[in-house]
Amino acid sequence: MSRVLVLDNGSYNIKVGYATQDTPYVVPNCVVHSRHNKRSSLVGSQFTYANASNNNINNSAIDYSGLVFQRPHERGQLVDWRLEFGIWNSIFAGKADKGTGFVDPIDPTETSLILTEAPVSLPQVSANTDQMVFEEYGFKDYYRCTSGSLVPWNDFDADLNGPLPQTTDLPTTSTTTINDNQNNQSDETISTNKIAPKKPALSECALVIDSGFHATNVLPTILGEVYWPAAQQISVGGRLLTNYLREIVSFQQFNMMEETFLINSIKERTCFVATDFEAELAKCKRYKMAPSRAERDANPYLINYALPESPGDIGHIIKKAEDANTTSGSGAAQTLRLSNERFSVPELLFSPHHVGLDQAGLAETVANCLNRVPVELQSLFAANIVLVGGSAKFPGLAARLERELIPLLPDTYHLRVRTPAQNPELYAWQGGRRLARQDGMLEKVHVTREEYMEYGEKICAMKFNMKRLDTEGGAGSGDGSNYDSSDMSE
Repeated sequence: MSRVLVLDNGSYNIKVGYATQDTPYVVPNCVVHSRHNKRSSLVGSQFTYANASNNNINNSAIDYSGLVFQRPHERGQLVDWRLEFGIWNSIFAGKADKGTGFVDPIDPTETSLILTEAPVSLPQVSANTDQMVFEEYGFKDYYRCTSGSLVPWNDFDADLNGPLPQTTDLPTTSTTTINDNQNNQSDETISTNKIAPKKPALSECALVIDSGFHATNVLPTILGEVYWPAAQQISVGGRLLTNYLREIVSFQQFNMMEETFLINSIKERTCFVATDFEAELAKCKRYKMAPSRAERDANPYLINYALPESPGDIGHIIKKAEDANTTSGSGAAQTLRLSNERFSVPELLFSPHHVGLDQAGLAETVANCLNRVPVELQSLFAANIVLVGGSAKFPGLAARLERELIPLLPDTYHLRVRTPAQNPELYAWQGGRRLARQDGMLEKVHVTREEYMEYGEKICAMKFNMKRLDTEGGAGSGDGSNYDSSDMSE
């Protein structure tokens, strides 16, 4: 039996691992070099960096200031296979340290591949991917899909945060005691057990919100297939949010226009989604206008962030106890003071017009998506909204989205917005792992190397793209319009 490799080929990070693993390896999908030394480059897994989720610094020899990133994806499309080929080679070659990548090389001829692509990929981009998988690497067979198609394969009730729906169909045990005193018989207990139904292999209806590096996609899925006439996209992702914070900081405090990586780390560590943006912004302004420094420092949203002082350092949040010692004295570190910036940056997800984008916010886009699915399924999708992707890590995102959706949807809908209890960025990969573990399921959708060599790219287009091409109306952008050539040529 061949091994199944699940590769979630994200624009920012690649999540890759065998279906037998519990967690994937996370590899930066980029080639990195320093502005000061352009001759030496770090490819993919060679660039191990500080993970904002656990605050560990993995490589103290790297100077994280002034880094330049080359990425094979542009606007979500895989446009540079020369770069991607080198990054994949660094992964498949093995020889990585234990826990950071594959120790032994991968043998594609004995390996099945599950590969993700952008929700709206150009046909030629998909054809190039098919060619690389079979002709360059020679994988035994593979299945190409969007990351949103893999998310419903997870066990939502076990993995997601949020309340479970109230239902009368849950398994129960009823016990009836019969006491027959007239016949002097002993008490008899009769137990009636309702057998719990077997859990389905995947969620039948799920509205997947995949907020990634280049964009945020709203994908309604039915039995693991995206319902393309209702699919929506807004052009706000992690890249735009990082650039927005970089410009704010550079304008107000320090010039950090060339410190994209450091700004991204600061964003991941400090930013959150405000429950009520206008109210919390007004609260911050009142603190900023206070007459004394002590009152201004009492701002509950204020954070002091110490910028790095040495190579291998990405800075840290200054705790209140050490604030006085760090921000004063001749040897004090340069410190960023962030308050309303912490929630003004993620606010772009709900208000893209703040940076001049003529698109609807996330809540309106979700409501527009629900209006486009069949009427009889709308309430099911509203009760099964899942947030995934790297930009779904912001605290408060699910609560804010649910709050804004309530006035946009009928009162009869049971609205439920949830995020994975673990890392939302890894949830699509985990769905692919669960798909690979379903007996005979992958064989129904994959394309074998023999089929590709006989029929060429047409067999992949027929199996992987036909349902998308046959839908009427097409996918939509956040403003409610359909995709056209101008959307893809920016």
